[in-house]
Amino acid sequence: MKWFKRSWLSITRNKIKTGILFLTTFIIGSFLSSTLALYLSNEQIKAEIKNKLGPVATVHSYYNFDEPYADTYDKYFDEYTMILEKLAQNPAVEYANIHYSLTGFASPSIYDDSTMSYQDYEAMNKKAVPLICYGTNYSMPIEVQEYKMEITDGRGFTEEEINTGANVILLPENYKRNDNQAIQIGDQIQLYYKKDQQIILEYQVKVIGKFKQINQLPQDMNLSDCVIMPNQTIEHISLSLNEAWLSFSDAISHGDHYDIPQISISSPIIRLKNIDYLEAFHERATLLLKNKNYVFSSASDIYDAIAGIIENMSFMSKFLVSSAFISSILILSLITTMFIRLRKHEIGVYMAVGEKKNRIIFQFIHEILFIMLLSFNLSLLAGKQISNSLSEELMDFLIDPNIQTITQTDELLNPEQISRDTILNNYSLSFDSSFLIVYEVLSLSVFTLSASFPLIYLVKSKPKDILSE
Repeated sequence: MKWFKRSWLSITRNKIKTGILFLTTFIIGSFLSSTLALYLSNEQIKAEIKNKLGPVATVHSYYNFDEPYADTYDKYFDEYTMILEKLAQNPAVEYANIHYSLTGFASPSIYDDSTMSYQDYEAMNKKAVPLICYGTNYSMPIEVQEYKMEITDGRGFTEEEINTGANVILLPENYKRNDNQAIQIGDQIQLYYKKDQQIILEYQVKVIGKFKQINQLPQDMNLSDCVIMPNQTIEHISLSLNEAWLSFSDAISHGDHYDIPQISISSPIIRLKNIDYLEAFHERATLLLKNKNYVFSSASDIYDAIAGIIENMSFMSKFLVSSAFISSILILSLITTMFIRLRKHEIGVYMAVGEKKNRIIFQFIHEILFIMLLSFNLSLLAGKQISNSLSEELMDFLIDPNIQTITQTDELLNPEQISRDTILNNYSLSFDSSFLIVYEVLSLSVFTLSASFPLIYLVKSKPKDILSE
């Protein structure tokens, strides 16, 4: 009788032994598949979080540039800009989105037709539209590259305009001239700053493009009331405003010179070329930030704040997978060894009649492989249910019920507002193709290792020794 026929008859006739091995393997496979699903799902979630946060960082200044103090503003402004420029020049940086801004300006040349009709605008005696001068250090604003705004007409800035601070601007597309006519590319727009109904400064700028905001910006910023210009242009306007203010003796005599607006610098978004550069960049930034007025933060800080539960789950699931794998090998090795020893006389008879050892080994491999792989694959169904229950139990164990929300995170580094609650609400276990491949590899590894020890015993055995036991 051929070995594979003997193998099949052994499986079908020895129902109790087959059933015990099948049931044991099924239970082990269910636990192995459930812990593996838990581990791979955690790794996938970790990768998704890090991918969404990206290799981004920022440098905060504790100095409030919106409150200019005579003896400190210039010092901290120069220091902060120097630090940002040095960081932006780092080879690991893809871009450092540094924005200057200047408030308190208005324009009598335009009005916003998205907020009122032209008739209402006339009824208000064509009051000037308040504007924020919003700066950029790139010829194409980073907001365009990040799909948060788009230029709908005209062009962006040239490198020369950025570097020299040319008097050019991008204007929101919904703005019209104060005579209700469309603004043309190349039109001149007047900006002015007024104090106590007196115009302190008038500034002419040229419209080179129009834009619209298409996605939410960090910190609920709205570009609809901004004109975008080079950072250097904002510096020129600020310098002109300071000089113009000094010419008003009333302002000087009343001691309110420092009531005029000064340039604000928003915390920049520094995006690195690769997340692998983040740690070295952090060290470089730390060397520059030698005093307590600045703090460096990155996407890894946000990850640490919101993903502690995932890290704990990952550690627990890794431990469970390792435990399940090792215990599977040990248990199945013992059971397989026991079954082979129970059939030692059968093996001895095969050897005594001249059956080759390799055929006997193939017979036992076929029996064990068939039963184990069948039970391992069927255990996937039970493993899915077990993994869902296991993940819920682990979450209940790891989550502090007294903590309802995570620590507030930086909107610049977490624009999608990924929170711990978001992670938990979207947590799911996936049984996809990658899981099936890893599971099949583990199953075959368990089979190979658990069958090796008993088969070694079989290879070294002699018919006389076996029959004499």
